Amino acid sequence: IWDNTEIDQQAAYCSAIIIEHNGVRQYVTVMQNQVVSVEVRTGKLLWTHPHRTKEDQNVTMPIYSDGKVYVSSGHGTGGRLLRIAPDSRSVQELWVDTDQDNCHGGVILRGGYLFGHGCRLSGLGFVCVELATGKTAWNEKALGKVSLTWADGLFYCIDDKAMVSLVETGPAGCRIVSRFNMPRGKSLTLSHPVICGQRLYIRHWNDLFAYDLAEIRDCP
Repeated sequence: IWDNTEIDQQAAYCSAIIIEHNGVRQYVTVMQNQVVSVEVRTGKLLWTHPHRTKEDQNVTMPIYSDGKVYVSSGHGTGGRLLRIAPDSRSVQELWVDTDQDNCHGGVILRGGYLFGHGCRLSGLGFVCVELATGKTAWNEKALGKVSLTWADGLFYCIDDKAMVSLVETGPAGCRIVSRFNMPRGKSLTLSHPVICGQRLYIRHWNDLFAYDLAEIRDCP
């Protein structure tokens, strides 16, 4: 249907998202050192914005909300919020923060706050950042560097040492509801958790683990 030859960047592990801004559907992703947007219908490049890391690794998927795009990366970069112009031909940078330098665990937007881990710049904590201002609400070091998902009002997190945590959060802080360790051997656990059909699925290399969520939620 089309191909795009305008982008001179290589891929950097990041999956694209599809957004619609003022009637314009577009793919948004992060390449080696910039955020890019491509029109879905024509494949034309709409806008770009610098977003550099030391290792050209941008893994975490962008988040779109109310005409704005949030991106975050590790390796000394941090997160930034961009406002898309009404005609989708440019963006304006609203703020940059260094506490939520999320390298691969994912960031989730809930209730006007961004939840995700920090890495080298913020000391490996579970970080909550206000979307409107970029200010850090809190940084919970007890959870550390986690991959996460959200369901039924709670976060399901797993750190790189296979500690799984059920976490209740809010703008004022977070509370660990329950925890358990899954088997991992010597290698790090880096895959994102998935929830489907009342089960929690976690892949670790060649193994897939399934847990009954009802039993986890009933823990004291």
